[in-house]
Amino acid sequence: MTDLVAKANQYFSSRAKDFWHWADHYQVIEWSDGKTICYRNELIEILKELQPDGLAPLEAILLVLSACKPEWEMTNFRYLYDHPHLTHKGRGIGSSHYPPPIDTPEYFDDLARIEEGYNKISEQAKPIIDFLKRIQTLPLELRSGHARTHLLKRISSQCRALVPSSDASFFIKELESGRIPRDRFIASSSREDQLVSLDRVFVGLYSIDDLALYIRTGLEHLPEPTHLPISDPVPSQDELLIQLNKDQQTAGLARLTKRLIAALNIPPHTQGASDQPLGGLSDLSNRGDFDRLLISELANDDDTLSARLVNNEALYLRRETPPDPQVQERIILVDVSLRLWGIPRVFAVSAALGVALNNVHHASIAAYALGQKAFGPNALSNKAEVLAFLEKIDPVLHCAEGLKHHFGQHPKSASKAVFFITSEDAILDKNFSQQLSELATEFDYLLVVSRTGTLLFYKMVNGHRSLLSTSVFDLKELLFGTIPSALPAERDEELNLKTAPWTPHYKLFLPTYPGKLIREEVAYDGTVLVAVLPCKRVWFWHSAQKGAIEILNNIEDGGYTFYLVENELKCIIVRTKEHKFIVYLFEENKLSAVVDLHAKLIKYYPRQNVVNLPEMDGQVVACGYEARNLFIGLNHPANPNYYYLHKNITHVLELSTHTISPLPEKRFIPREHSLLNLHPIKKMVHCGYSVLRNIKEIGFTAEGYIQLDQHRIILNDGKLWLMKSPKDNIPMRRFQPEARLDIQFYTRSYTWPNGSKITLDSRGFLQLFRSESPAADFTITLIIGQPLAAFSRSGAYTGNPYFYDVSAEKITSPSHFYKTVIVEFIKKLD
Repeated sequence: MTDLVAKANQYFSSRAKDFWHWADHYQVIEWSDGKTICYRNELIEILKELQPDGLAPLEAILLVLSACKPEWEMTNFRYLYDHPHLTHKGRGIGSSHYPPPIDTPEYFDDLARIEEGYNKISEQAKPIIDFLKRIQTLPLELRSGHARTHLLKRISSQCRALVPSSDASFFIKELESGRIPRDRFIASSSREDQLVSLDRVFVGLYSIDDLALYIRTGLEHLPEPTHLPISDPVPSQDELLIQLNKDQQTAGLARLTKRLIAALNIPPHTQGASDQPLGGLSDLSNRGDFDRLLISELANDDDTLSARLVNNEALYLRRETPPDPQVQERIILVDVSLRLWGIPRVFAVSAALGVALNNVHHASIAAYALGQKAFGPNALSNKAEVLAFLEKIDPVLHCAEGLKHHFGQHPKSASKAVFFITSEDAILDKNFSQQLSELATEFDYLLVVSRTGTLLFYKMVNGHRSLLSTSVFDLKELLFGTIPSALPAERDEELNLKTAPWTPHYKLFLPTYPGKLIREEVAYDGTVLVAVLPCKRVWFWHSAQKGAIEILNNIEDGGYTFYLVENELKCIIVRTKEHKFIVYLFEENKLSAVVDLHAKLIKYYPRQNVVNLPEMDGQVVACGYEARNLFIGLNHPANPNYYYLHKNITHVLELSTHTISPLPEKRFIPREHSLLNLHPIKKMVHCGYSVLRNIKEIGFTAEGYIQLDQHRIILNDGKLWLMKSPKDNIPMRRFQPEARLDIQFYTRSYTWPNGSKITLDSRGFLQLFRSESPAADFTITLIIGQPLAAFSRSGAYTGNPYFYDVSAEKITSPSHFYKTVIVEFIKKLD
């Protein structure tokens, strides 16, 4: 016991001139410079956690606790090899006698020994300090609270414990009692020995690259993933049909299969009454039907029985739960003999696919091709297997031998549902019909196809045929019709769409719109604005500081849904009054494509090439846009209004590949930017000026100013203005009859004898053309209340910056523009 007390006292005592010491009556452990490492009670709790595995040297524990402190400075670790109180006596390595006199040979020899020992200690301390620095770079959650104790356990697990677990418990109790440390222990070992002891604790962790991973998981490296062979996922029913529909050679097969899936109503499998343990009793219950009451309950008088029933005290018999329905494997036998070559063979394979895909309970599928022998099995789960099955042919007259061969190798059992598909011509063969009757008990269902498109579906009952259904298909239309294929085929012919790409408006932004905007036909995200005007033109405002551009000069009448993304218009969806959907797609606020979901066509701009879309099963009754794709909802035959009323989206139209795929579950695409507050929109559209539109006459003053009825374009204070001014004696020329662009906008023109022409655009522009020039010499805005803006054919802009957005080198002063462009044009008119 005395030895253990001495060892405990030695364990908890600091060495002479060590980097740590006890303070505050042995309640706190501090660094030599006075910074706190931990408290006595805190250390006791940590040592109790470490006790089951033994204790590492106390110096190692204190260093780790120091490194875990968030506010600790790494310079404090220099005390491991450079203590401020060490003297020339050797910094822990010199001799015990007093230092020799200065400038004596003995002094310099002793100094050399000190320097050599210091360097050696510094080199030993370096890996320890580097490791402590790595601890301090760990996330705070891995070096605070309970995680700090877990870190100490991880470190201790890499070295042999200095204090065994059996002694550690006694050490902790001694420290807890307050009896130790009695006095500071003066260690006989040197600083070099202390570093060697610390290095033994930490050396196992120097090579660990990811210390955080080791602390979290106990693993030095993440295990390499095991490379397991992963089989390709089996495509679903819709995916397989889409694969077949994409190929022109199998598109007809896919269309016929879709019709067959709907036509084949396969009865569910039922077990015999003797196989269902419905008569067994499994338990008693206080819940149930009256016919299951115990007979003893019925022996009670009426009042007692009623009370027991009300209080749930009466007992009932609980019958055994029936087993889950047994899912039978589907065996599909297809006749590939001579009589089924050509169209009947394609019809038969489509019927086999219909049976395989009409599979609610996900039964396993095994298809066999029958001729002289049986070929298979084939799961018919992907396009390659379907094509391989189509290639199976045998030039025998009938497949009786193949049937016998198959049932000889695969006898009929209760776990199998056998479907046999053959042709009407084969059934009429007396030889084959007789052999088929002998094997009639071996299969459950018989499907008979004919060249005329008739399908007879029989259920076999004790070897006799019972007709379940008769279906007739137009094989010529389904297999060889002109239904658009899923392959995107480009053609240059024009689509019958009303719109055209954006109309240029003389290199200037449009002035304010004169009419009233309708709330449901406007979208505004706080920066950009798009609006469908009553005349069915679409205007777009980049910001409140600039005018509008016209992105569509005609759009269908109906309901509109706008999609603005990051201050750009991406999509406008129109639901016409005829309940048809037309989608306008934009890139950089310019029309890039028009999708007509009714005609199943996409027209791209500016090339104006047309792409066909795949066939759709049903009418599009809902449409949304998201992430550069269209999401559509197709109506259900049983309830044509279901999807539209609930806005359920069932398919995605990928615009990059022109394919339509079903979604795993229905989703909702919300309508965006509707029912807005029109007040900020009106302020954005009407920017403090009015537009002079209804002009009938034009003239020129002697100074070269343009007179428009009672208004004149003048140069004032270096700016162009449209001011009210009487005509006086100015010769005026009347504009010719108007040419209407639509019900709201029109143009009026006047042509001079030399061929020059002036055109008034009621959107707010005046254009002046030289003789036989298709492009205007210059265009000027006609606004009242703000300075005018103008653009010349040479590429120069001037005036109000609200109407253009160009670099500074393209802008000229209004005075220069007036003198060099307007005045020069007027001089050449006469």
